[in-house]
Amino acid sequence: MTSGQVRRDGGHIAYEAHGQGPLVVLVHGMGENRASFRHLTPLLVAAGYRVAQVDVRGHGESSAGWSTYAPAEVGADLLAVVRDLDAGPAVLVGSSSGAAAVVFAATDAPELVSGIVQIGAFVGQPKLNPLLRLTQAAVLRSPRLFGRFHDTLFPVHRPADDA
Repeated sequence: MTSGQVRRDGGHIAYEAHGQGPLVVLVHGMGENRASFRHLTPLLVAAGYRVAQVDVRGHGESSAGWSTYAPAEVGADLLAVVRDLDAGPAVLVGSSSGAAAVVFAATDAPELVSGIVQIGAFVGQPKLNPLLRLTQAAVLRSPRLFGRFHDTLFPVHRPADDA
Protein backbone atom coordinates (compact mmCIF):
# COMPACT_ATOMS: atom_id res chain seq x y z
CA MET A 1 0.00 0.00 0.00
CA THR A 2 1.12 3.55 -0.78
CA SER A 3 -0.34 6.49 1.12
CA GLY A 4 -0.16 9.91 -0.43
CA GLN A 5 -1.37 13.46 -0.31
CA VAL A 6 -1.81 15.81 -3.24
CA ARG A 7 -1.44 19.50 -2.51
CA ARG A 8 -4.21 21.60 -3.98
CA ASP A 9 -4.99 25.29 -3.72
CA GLY A 10 -6.69 25.42 -0.33
CA GLY A 11 -5.52 22.15 1.21
CA HIS A 12 -4.58 18.58 0.45
CA ILE A 13 -6.31 15.44 -0.83
CA ALA A 14 -5.41 12.15 0.87
CA TYR A 15 -5.38 8.81 -0.91
CA GLU A 16 -3.99 5.32 -0.67
CA ALA A 17 -3.03 3.07 -3.56
CA HIS A 18 -2.85 -0.71 -3.70
CA GLY A 19 -1.66 -3.20 -6.31
CA GLN A 20 -0.14 -2.99 -9.76
CA GLY A 21 -1.65 -2.67 -13.21
CA PRO A 22 -4.07 -0.28 -14.89
CA LEU A 23 -5.26 2.44 -12.51
CA VAL A 24 -8.75 2.54 -11.02
CA VAL A 25 -9.58 5.56 -8.82
CA LEU A 26 -12.42 5.14 -6.33
CA VAL A 27 -14.26 8.22 -5.00
CA HIS A 28 -16.95 8.07 -2.32
CA GLY A 29 -20.00 10.23 -1.74
CA MET A 30 -20.87 12.78 0.92
CA GLY A 31 -20.42 11.73 4.53
CA GLU A 32 -18.25 8.73 3.67
CA ASN A 33 -14.49 8.20 3.27
CA ARG A 34 -12.13 5.99 1.31
CA ALA A 35 -12.89 3.06 3.64
CA SER A 36 -16.22 2.81 1.81
CA PHE A 37 -14.34 0.74 -0.77
CA ARG A 38 -12.60 -1.56 1.73
CA HIS A 39 -14.34 -4.63 0.32
CA LEU A 40 -14.07 -3.72 -3.38
CA THR A 41 -10.38 -2.77 -3.38
CA PRO A 42 -8.96 -6.25 -2.67
CA LEU A 43 -11.13 -7.72 -5.42
CA LEU A 44 -9.86 -5.20 -7.97
CA VAL A 45 -6.24 -5.71 -6.86
CA ALA A 46 -6.66 -9.49 -7.20
CA ALA A 47 -8.01 -8.90 -10.72
CA GLY A 48 -4.77 -7.09 -11.65
CA TYR A 49 -5.55 -3.41 -11.11
CA ARG A 50 -3.80 -0.65 -9.23
CA VAL A 51 -6.48 0.91 -7.05
CA ALA A 52 -6.41 4.40 -5.52
CA GLN A 53 -8.99 5.15 -2.83
CA VAL A 54 -9.47 8.91 -2.39
CA ASP A 55 -10.76 10.89 0.58
CA VAL A 56 -12.87 13.70 -0.92
CA ARG A 57 -12.42 17.29 0.30
CA GLY A 58 -13.52 17.63 3.91
CA HIS A 59 -13.68 13.86 4.45
CA GLY A 60 -11.34 11.33 6.02
CA GLU A 61 -7.72 12.51 6.02
CA SER A 62 -8.24 15.23 3.40
CA SER A 63 -8.32 18.90 4.41
CA ALA A 64 -11.53 20.63 5.43
CA GLY A 65 -12.32 24.32 5.07
CA TRP A 66 -12.19 24.54 1.27
CA SER A 67 -13.78 27.53 -0.42
CA THR A 68 -15.83 25.11 -2.54
CA TYR A 69 -16.80 21.46 -2.48
CA ALA A 70 -18.33 21.53 -5.96
CA PRO A 71 -18.13 18.38 -8.10
CA ALA A 72 -15.99 20.18 -10.70
CA GLU A 73 -13.34 20.89 -8.05
CA VAL A 74 -13.53 17.34 -6.69
CA GLY A 75 -13.04 16.13 -10.27
CA ALA A 76 -9.91 18.29 -10.54
CA ASP A 77 -8.70 16.72 -7.28
CA LEU A 78 -9.11 13.26 -8.82
CA LEU A 79 -7.06 14.30 -11.83
CA ALA A 80 -4.36 15.57 -9.46
CA VAL A 81 -4.26 12.11 -7.84
CA VAL A 82 -3.93 10.43 -11.24
CA ARG A 83 -1.06 12.78 -12.10
CA ASP A 84 0.58 12.22 -8.72
CA LEU A 85 0.52 8.46 -9.23
CA ASP A 86 1.87 8.92 -12.79
CA ALA A 87 -0.28 6.00 -13.83
CA GLY A 88 -2.98 7.33 -16.18
CA PRO A 89 -5.17 6.99 -17.97
CA ALA A 90 -7.44 5.75 -15.20
CA VAL A 91 -10.92 4.42 -14.80
CA LEU A 92 -12.71 6.72 -12.34
CA VAL A 93 -15.40 5.15 -10.17
CA GLY A 94 -17.71 7.58 -8.36
CA SER A 95 -20.37 6.77 -5.81
CA SER A 96 -23.29 9.09 -5.04
CA SER A 97 -22.07 12.71 -5.21
CA GLY A 98 -18.65 11.38 -6.29
CA ALA A 99 -20.34 10.23 -9.51
CA ALA A 100 -20.70 13.84 -10.63
CA ALA A 101 -17.01 14.48 -9.94
CA VAL A 102 -15.88 11.70 -12.28
CA VAL A 103 -17.91 13.24 -15.12
CA PHE A 104 -16.20 16.60 -14.64
CA ALA A 105 -12.78 14.93 -14.49
CA ALA A 106 -13.39 12.97 -17.70
CA THR A 107 -14.59 16.10 -19.47
CA ASP A 108 -11.68 18.24 -18.28
CA ALA A 109 -8.88 15.78 -19.09
CA PRO A 110 -10.02 12.95 -21.35
CA GLU A 111 -6.38 11.97 -21.93
CA LEU A 112 -6.13 11.00 -18.23
CA VAL A 113 -9.44 9.08 -18.08
CA SER A 114 -10.04 5.82 -19.91
CA GLY A 115 -13.54 5.35 -18.51
CA ILE A 116 -16.00 6.26 -15.78
CA VAL A 117 -18.32 4.21 -13.59
CA GLN A 118 -21.18 5.82 -11.68
CA ILE A 119 -22.65 4.05 -8.65
CA GLY A 120 -25.91 5.46 -7.29
CA ALA A 121 -25.24 8.67 -9.16
CA PHE A 122 -26.30 11.88 -7.44
CA VAL A 123 -25.50 14.27 -10.26
CA GLY A 124 -28.41 16.65 -10.54
CA GLN A 125 -30.08 19.17 -8.29
CA PRO A 126 -33.53 17.73 -7.55
CA LYS A 127 -36.54 20.06 -7.46
CA LEU A 128 -37.50 20.04 -3.80
CA ASN A 129 -40.36 21.81 -2.10
CA PRO A 130 -39.32 24.46 0.47
CA LEU A 131 -39.76 22.15 3.47
CA LEU A 132 -37.60 19.41 1.94
CA ARG A 133 -34.97 22.01 0.92
CA LEU A 134 -34.83 23.28 4.50
CA THR A 135 -34.62 19.73 5.88
CA GLN A 136 -31.85 18.79 3.44
CA ALA A 137 -29.85 21.90 4.35
CA ALA A 138 -30.16 21.11 8.08
CA VAL A 139 -29.08 17.48 7.64
CA LEU A 140 -26.09 18.39 5.45
CA ARG A 141 -24.86 21.00 7.94
CA SER A 142 -25.18 18.89 11.08
CA PRO A 143 -22.89 15.90 11.72
CA ARG A 144 -25.42 14.55 14.24
CA LEU A 145 -28.36 14.74 11.79
CA PHE A 146 -26.26 13.34 8.95
CA GLY A 147 -25.23 10.46 11.23
CA ARG A 148 -28.86 9.71 11.95
CA PHE A 149 -29.59 9.78 8.20
CA HIS A 150 -26.59 7.50 7.55
CA ASP A 151 -27.97 4.99 10.06
CA THR A 152 -31.13 4.67 7.93
CA LEU A 153 -29.03 3.34 5.05
CA PHE A 154 -28.56 0.09 6.98
CA PRO A 155 -31.98 -0.54 8.54
CA VAL A 156 -31.53 -4.30 8.99
CA HIS A 157 -27.87 -5.34 8.75
CA ARG A 158 -25.27 -2.68 9.40
CA PRO A 159 -21.81 -3.98 8.39
CA ALA A 160 -19.84 -5.00 11.49
CA ASP A 161 -16.80 -2.98 10.36
CA ASP A 162 -18.76 0.22 9.59
CA ALA A 163 -17.43 2.89 11.91
